Amino acid sequence: MVEKYGLWPGVIAMTADADMFCVVCAMHVYGEQAIMAVVDGVAGYEQCVDHEGNPFGVVLYGSEDLHKQYCGRCHQSLCEEGDCWCYSAPDAMV
Repeated sequence: MVEKYGLWPGVIAMTADADMFCVVCAMHVYGEQAIMAVVDGVAGYEQCVDHEGNPFGVVLYGSEDLHKQYCGRCHQSLCEEGDCWCYSAPDAMV
């Protein structure tokens, strides 16, 4: 399972450049300072943008947006696997 960053419930992934990245990969691609400013909600974080000029998005732990998703760089599963509804529901083979 991917590591959580920031305050509860925790940031699992970042959306940028029409992709989703684990926080570690997002820091590698866009810089640790910019990504941590967004994760921590530092004043002015809205000015941190991806390569296309769009603001970063955060995906929180427990979000359905993580369902069956993988990091666009390292390809690690972003879904909570054992904790995700897609693994626990008997007929959830979607």
